[in-house]
Amino acid sequence: RARSDISIWHGSMEGQPFLPILQQIDQFVTDHPREIICINLVPEYGVSFTGDQKYHLLKRIHDTFEGRLVKSTEVEALLASWTLAEMAKKGKQILVFFHPRFCRNFKVGSQDWIPDELEAEFDVLNGDVWKRDPWFNTRDPGTLFQNVLRDIQTHGQKKRHQFHCSQVVLTPGLGGLADVVKSAAGTNPLRPISLSQHLYKEQCLNNFLRKNSDEQWNMFLLDFVDF
Repeated sequence: RARSDISIWHGSMEGQPFLPILQQIDQFVTDHPREIICINLVPEYGVSFTGDQKYHLLKRIHDTFEGRLVKSTEVEALLASWTLAEMAKKGKQILVFFHPRFCRNFKVGSQDWIPDELEAEFDVLNGDVWKRDPWFNTRDPGTLFQNVLRDIQTHGQKKRHQFHCSQVVLTPGLGGLADVVKSAAGTNPLRPISLSQHLYKEQCLNNFLRKNSDEQWNMFLLDFVDF
């Protein structure tokens, strides 16, 4: 693949090209200066992602957002005292985290890129240091909510030292006849319809959030619905 030919993947399913998505994000934060966007860069297992591609991707992200990126040298102050309004006032709208796998086999020419160098060069953040975001790997909403709640109750007090991302995300899979038909037709979404619909029923997610609204939530990552 060419270095600019980078797509968003989930498992074996290839989604949209990344660069047009990056342009959409840029337009969104330009049009909405009080919005904050988090981008998480996680190389997918089994998908080729060369050092040149990684370098090109990080450079495009940095060139696109420039001063709007939160730097690693600013994170401690952000976690300790900044409000969302203060972030907007400072023009800091974008946090880009990279997964530890991002640095595996990341060599361009004679240089092997390591996390500290990526933070300094591209204003991206080492997710292994600055963010907790456990994946609970279940297709059952009840089990998912139990795990999310247990995690925030155990680790939520640490959010001043790192971002705490509560992943309310169900594991993809075939959840019913409709998903089987869609899979056979090649149109099965990344999040099966039957699971997404159940998670977003009012008595499911809404009740969970209302019942536990006093917990020390920091980031709350929701599954998307693809009908």
